[in-house]
Amino acid sequence: MSLVYCQRWNNRFNKPIKPLSAEEARQRHEAGEPYAVASFDEAHGRADRSAEIALRSGHVRVFFYDDLSRVEMTYTFAPQDELLFLSEIVTYDYGDTVEYRGMSQCQRMEKDEFRPDGTGDHSVEEEVTGERYTEELTLIPGRTLDDLWERVPQFGTYDSITRGSRKENPIPFA
Repeated sequence: MSLVYCQRWNNRFNKPIKPLSAEEARQRHEAGEPYAVASFDEAHGRADRSAEIALRSGHVRVFFYDDLSRVEMTYTFAPQDELLFLSEIVTYDYGDTVEYRGMSQCQRMEKDEFRPDGTGDHSVEEEVTGERYTEELTLIPGRTLDDLWERVPQFGTYDSITRGSRKENPIPFA
């Protein structure tokens, strides 16, 4: 795996939009200006995840890709002082399709939104059945929000915000 820096990552074509050198990306990171970074797997010829980082404007979003380079999950973090709060996890299901599709073409989308006060919402949009609903989430008694907070990553070390295990490990909401 190698890190590829750019202004934006194009997951459909697996290539950077306006590539940046590591030094240019570092300067943007330190100034809080927007840039993107992708974890590119040369053996498979594609990125498995990318992140858009714009600390000054309060935007940090991570994209996880499936084998067809479709977005299968996103994390959105909200900067709070020197920390990032995981405010949203969205998963995309494309059913049995075996071709590339954009996020708006998924068959099912689930969105979990979290707030630092311990409340949140879980929404589902099912395209095939037309089902749409939202339900409130509350913090499970005895649990904390600690797993939803991360330090702002140092340039070049993005593991804390790009780990995909958050959805596999139960979040502290019910």
